Amino acid sequence: MDFSNIMNTDDDANGNRRQNGFQFGNSTPIFGVPSKHAQDVPPTSSLNNIFSNTDSSVDQRLKEEVNFSFEQNPMKDEDIQDHDVENVVDDSRTFHLDGAPIPSGGVKTWSESNRTLFFKTNPVSIDGITWVCSKEWTKGDRAFDVEKQLFPTEVPGYPATEEYKQLVVDSYGVMTEFVRTQDQMPHTREWEEMTKEYIDKYVNLLTQYTNNTIDENLLDALSIGLCFNVVCFTPSFIHDISKPFLEWVNTVDPGWPVEDTREVIQTNPPTEHPSFWNYIHHLTIRGLSETAASVLKSAYGSHLDTDVAECFDYAIQLFRSYPEADGTKYSFRQWRESCLAAKLKASEISTIEWRIEVQKMFEIMSGDVDAILSTAATWYEAVGAMLKYREPKRSRLFEYYEQTTALLPPDYTVAWEAGCASVLAGNYLQAIQKVESLDLCTAATLTQFCKQRGLLDRYVEISKQQQGQQGIAEWLLLQHAQQCLSTKELMGIGVELLRDIGTYQAIQIIGEALPRLIGTDVDEIEWAVGVAAELGLEETERSINKATARMFLSRQAHLDAFVAFERAGDVTGLSVHCWKLFEECLTTQHMPIDDITALAISENNDLEISPLIRECISPCAVLAGFIQNIQSATPSSAAKYITALLQFPYLPSKYIGILIAMTIPLLSRDRPRIFKVPDLISIMTAVDSWENGDKDEFNSGMALLEHSLAIAPSGTSPYDWRSQFQVGVAGQRVIQTARIRLAKEMSRAYLEGA
Repeated sequence: MDFSNIMNTDDDANGNRRQNGFQFGNSTPIFGVPSKHAQDVPPTSSLNNIFSNTDSSVDQRLKEEVNFSFEQNPMKDEDIQDHDVENVVDDSRTFHLDGAPIPSGGVKTWSESNRTLFFKTNPVSIDGITWVCSKEWTKGDRAFDVEKQLFPTEVPGYPATEEYKQLVVDSYGVMTEFVRTQDQMPHTREWEEMTKEYIDKYVNLLTQYTNNTIDENLLDALSIGLCFNVVCFTPSFIHDISKPFLEWVNTVDPGWPVEDTREVIQTNPPTEHPSFWNYIHHLTIRGLSETAASVLKSAYGSHLDTDVAECFDYAIQLFRSYPEADGTKYSFRQWRESCLAAKLKASEISTIEWRIEVQKMFEIMSGDVDAILSTAATWYEAVGAMLKYREPKRSRLFEYYEQTTALLPPDYTVAWEAGCASVLAGNYLQAIQKVESLDLCTAATLTQFCKQRGLLDRYVEISKQQQGQQGIAEWLLLQHAQQCLSTKELMGIGVELLRDIGTYQAIQIIGEALPRLIGTDVDEIEWAVGVAAELGLEETERSINKATARMFLSRQAHLDAFVAFERAGDVTGLSVHCWKLFEECLTTQHMPIDDITALAISENNDLEISPLIRECISPCAVLAGFIQNIQSATPSSAAKYITALLQFPYLPSKYIGILIAMTIPLLSRDRPRIFKVPDLISIMTAVDSWENGDKDEFNSGMALLEHSLAIAPSGTSPYDWRSQFQVGVAGQRVIQTARIRLAKEMSRAYLEGA
């Protein structure tokens, strides 16, 4: 049984509940009905594992509608009842796929052509591709042009604003600090106070964000979070929660418009306004006692009859003398008896219109259920009024909720109201589902608080991994982490979240993600390597180091790249790129651009380089010795280096051609002979060996020689062999020149009696 089908809910544009049924796999066929040249494809399914390694298919009938969607079968009702979890069945969530191939009105033709749409998602991030293919392939089927195209897709992710990214970072900080702190404390009164302190800190973060941005979804999620905070996280030793509950009511639903309020107050006297008493009853129901007292005070005057004025005095005193929260039962009962006495006094008012309204005000204040339910506009107003005026005990909260919703049912088309109703009903999982449909980060963070508070203990955890179990909180953290991995600035948070989860799946995702997160910051690279090493992800560690090496190579930081190759254990890669560096220096006749690499291959350096790297870069070091000496006009020293290279047994033969050409400036009769006879013989032997050896190596060597000649800058040094040839000269001509020079130098040596 898959737990994902229980939690998979969302709201549509009208706030209706719906179920996200989107199973990602290797290549999944999907059906649907598009708008013109486009289809709607479901986004990352909340509560479906997007890292599934198994193929999944969805067989949904085509409909003549404008949406392109598909869904999984939800859990059966009897299964849900067996496990004591809430049943939520919603429609599929969809998003727009640009460039999709079905034109408007072409669904029937599409269906009859045996075509469907397949998709594949990135195993780590939220992007992917879709393509058209046959539903059932048979030999001889012809591929349509559209089947040769790939359509990029991207599942909607987190907002791209800097403010939201900072909110995610700050939320992670609060959540991890809370989890690590509570693990070290016993569940005592101090623990409850600490928990309340942290969730207050978190909802303050959300409040600050929603005050500075326009984000309706997050505002709705905050409303549910505030409800959780009041109902579930007020410490158990606080029995009267009427004040914070009514503060929540007035926060999520401000009630009367400011303009109507101003109009009532500015009327002279206010009692003459037709909505005066509606306003007073509204303030009373919402527990805005001080405001109600002030309005009654401003309405006080000589125009009032004596009996009405006396009741106004009683009401003002009662509004301002309501017992403090968690006061003694006696003090509240005394106050309520005073309200009943005032109600009795109001029954003596001579004017019937005044008597009805004043009595109703005192009926509400004395906790009369009928008066509260007939006056309250919403169920949450009624619950708040009962908590304040009937009996301010949190133990009766559920009773008040059931009593009010029987006559004032919640509007389940409004996301925040549906979620808050679930909180008061004790259906915490359903409330979390609603938050998850609004904002995944908020859901993941809030669920951690719920988990630590024990609110999720009664739910049967039926979603299992191959190794270990995955609960609701862990599942949401996993989805949150995956979304973070798809946002560059939040990748680090995503990895840290996965580390905190610590399940086999989470560690595997880290292994997939880390090599893709490599940037140019050395500290980030070291951090990624450290994470992989800590988790025992040896292959990931190697992949990171290889990716790092490629990054350094692209920046011409050769030595750093060589170190990364060595860390990855990639001796072949290290050797290949050392020879590429050698080839670059050979063809350009210049030292590397990177100063550190140039220093590393110089004769006198104090860099700490491993023996393996020293061995691999030794040919580069010898070549650098030649270039440095030839540029400093010490040809006799340069000759030793060129001879050493030609005598190196592991030198790829394709480099011999250029090395032979490099001897030409040293074979001049204008200066004393530089090469000894054995050196001349070894050079001539190398030429013969190269020309008579492997033809491919010979052709490659000749191409390198001609390339080096072609890229020679103007005004080259006389010691640069390319200065003696014009651009476009054939490589064979260069080698012939070298042979002639070598023969003459050998003759000269014999004549000199060498």
